[in-house]
Order: sequence, then structure tokens, then C-alpha cells
Amino acid sequence: MSDLVVKRLPAESGISGWEAISRRCFPVRTLDGDIKADWLIIGGGFAGLSAARRLAKLRPGDRIVLLEAGEVAKGPAGRNSGYMIDTPHNLSSGEYSVAGEAETKAEIAENRFAIAFAAEAAAEYAMSARTFDPSGKINAAATERGMTLNANYGRSLKTIGEEHRFLDASDMREITGSSYYLGGLYTPGAVMIQPADYIRGLAAGLAPKVDIFEHSPVLKLTRAGRAWKAVSRTGSVTAPKVILGVNGHIDDFGYFRGRLMHIFTYASMTAPF
Repeated sequence: MSDLVVKRLPAESGISGWEAISRRCFPVRTLDGDIKADWLIIGGGFAGLSAARRLAKLRPGDRIVLLEAGEVAKGPAGRNSGYMIDTPHNLSSGEYSVAGEAETKAEIAENRFAIAFAAEAAAEYAMSARTFDPSGKINAAATERGMTLNANYGRSLKTIGEEHRFLDASDMREITGSSYYLGGLYTPGAVMIQPADYIRGLAAGLAPKVDIFEHSPVLKLTRAGRAWKAVSRTGSVTAPKVILGVNGHIDDFGYFRGRLMHIFTYASMTAPF
């Protein structure tokens, strides 16, 4: 038997703009009592909820339990920048990507697999275009240097056969209402997500098939034989298989200590906006 005491829990960081303009449509359930499951997922963000959806499709007869320390959409997932890109946009090097052509194609394929997964969920759970918008992406240029970088980017896209379109100053003015930009480069594959809505929609869609317990942080994770036991404040879950979807908090569970650098890609807005 081995016990792992979780030393640090996610911090409450207030209401994000995305959450403020989102609406929750399903009740909060908190773990109360000791239960058994086939799968335990810890963390109710993009990773945890996506794993739950995949498992529910692959193993429809299994009991899947998800524990979230706070509430879904109130943590990092719900205040994410909300942009799913397919083609990399590293322009500073003057190259298409930091990797070679083969690696770049593999990266694009992985990105599009994730976007397709999210699009399927959005369609199945009737998410609105406001929540999941296949808008494409524009690299806007406001300087001659930016225009040169976009031209280089376009040549690289052409080399690997990726669809793209150049926009001139009048196109950008029509799109943005501003004369600030000299031009832009449009690629069609990116998706804009309202992250709080998407996470809440995903959780609500999964609720009939997955037991989602919120305000149920894992305080201790114990391995005894072939089973894991996760202890929360008012109950526990015992399961033979555990998926950790806790992102940067994984080092608090004893993994990758000293090997993580946390990067926050939040989008923000003013209260009046």
C-alpha cells in the first residue's frame, strides 16, 4: 500500500469574464459517501472532460466517475484564451514552424484531430455558434515587418499545400472597422471557443453517462493491490484505473516534480465589456 497526500489544491481566482457571460444549466453534485467505479478521472477541465467523453464512447457499460476540486468552468479551462488552432503561427523565426516539414504536418494533424473531437461534442450537445465558432484565423499585420512575415508564412503554407488567403488593408478595415492594419493572412481551420460555455456544455452533455462531482478535491490517493482510492472531504472513490487530468497540478500528485513550467494563456475582458 502507498499513500500520496495532495499538498496543494487549486486556488480560487475570482469570476472570469467568460464565466460572467456564461450560464450554467445543470445542478452541482458533490461527492457524499464511498463509491466504487471502473474509472476515476481527477480534474474537470479540457483534459478530464475529454477523457470522460472518450471513455463513455469506448466503454459504455463502465462506471466513470470524475472529481473536480472546484466547479467546472471556474478554473483555468473556463478562462482559457478560447482559440483552437490547426496551423502553427510562429512567425518570429521567419519560418513556418520551429520544426521541420514532417513534424509540422504531424502537429497539424494532431491539432485537427482535437478540433474534430471538439466539433463532434459541440454538435452532439447542441452548442451554439457563440460557444463553438469555426471562424478561421487571421494573422493581422500593422507594420511592413508584419507584412513581410505574413508573406514568408504564406510561402511556407503553399509549400505544404495548406489553404490560405491574403487580405489587404481594405479587407482588414471591413472586418475590424479600423484602419490600423495594413493586411492579414487568413487560414480557415481554427475555431473560436467561449471556454466557459464549452466546458459547461461538455459537462452537461456527459452528465447522463458520467458521475461528475464538483467541490470534491482529492486530498489523498492510495494504492492498495490493484485498486486506487481517492479520498475527498466527504467521501471516497475506489477504482482500478485513474486518469489524472489536473494539468499543472500533476506535480502535487507526485509526478514530474521539478520538470514543469506553468504557462497561462487566459483571455481577459473589462467588467463593462
